[in-house]
Amino acid sequence: MLRLSPDVIAVGLSPAGLVMSRINRLTRREKRHQALQFPCSLTLAEALEQLGQQLAQAEWQAAAGLRLVLSNHWLRFAVVPWSEQLASPAERQALAQGLIEELYAEKASRFVIRISECGYGRPGLAAALPQAELQQLQALAQQHGLALQSLRPLLMEAFAQQPHNLRGNDGALACL
Repeated sequence: MLRLSPDVIAVGLSPAGLVMSRINRLTRREKRHQALQFPCSLTLAEALEQLGQQLAQAEWQAAAGLRLVLSNHWLRFAVVPWSEQLASPAERQALAQGLIEELYAEKASRFVIRISECGYGRPGLAAALPQAELQQLQALAQQHGLALQSLRPLLMEAFAQQPHNLRGNDGALACL
């Protein structure tokens, strides 16, 4: 059951730990903040289990939504070159799948792949997340009555925070 609470839980998740904030969407004020460092580097599945344990605590319950930023460590990326010969989004998606397979020697069918388009005539960026972990995350959100409002790689979140600094053709973004 989804709740009508004005609160959302924003989470940053990495192999080394997690950072959580409970934010009121109406006032944009942070109501609670917590950081947890893991004792060792975790897989995404293990980190999601840790997130589930935190969400079960009373101070994180009864929120309406979950916004998650994932470490780039768990994702696969590929630049999808622009081509006028690709006539449909499905063809562009197939190209992204082929690039992921070629770059990482892993079957693209294991992943959910999304392309961030940069406009006509410009390359896009494909991000691939293992399908099993996405399903685990969706089940986790449902179990805690949260709508999964946003799921973004750290790279895309960092890019979105710098729109004015990255205009034009010159520029670079490093995300460590």
